[in-house]
Amino acid sequence: MEMLVALATIHLFAAEFKTTFPSKDVYIQVAHVDIMTQDAKGFTRPAYGVCSLGDDYITIDIEFAKQATHQQLKKVVFHELGHCALRLPDDNVTPSIMDKTLATANLPWDYLVGELRYKIANNSGL
Repeated sequence: MEMLVALATIHLFAAEFKTTFPSKDVYIQVAHVDIMTQDAKGFTRPAYGVCSLGDDYITIDIEFAKQATHQQLKKVVFHELGHCALRLPDDNVTPSIMDKTLATANLPWDYLVGELRYKIANNSGL
């Protein structure tokens, strides 16, 4: 995916998130993310995105954004906005929009949105 297309797509996904889950504003940037994370299986890999809670902004890794599918990119944008806008923690139970895998990006989107609504309704935030 070209960079301009990736940027436009990220902002469209953020607008969809805001419409689906009315929440506070979160700023978005695309840059190199030099943070390593551990996935659900214990493997260390570069983070695809990161939420800066104190400053209310997310960063999506530029290299990830350029090579991700639309579903993978949407999953990461919603995941990071789940942290920053809704204060939800990572979830080690899959399938979940708040898990650290890209595998859930291929699930029906209605399921993932419903699961996120359930977390909000049950005060699963930070």
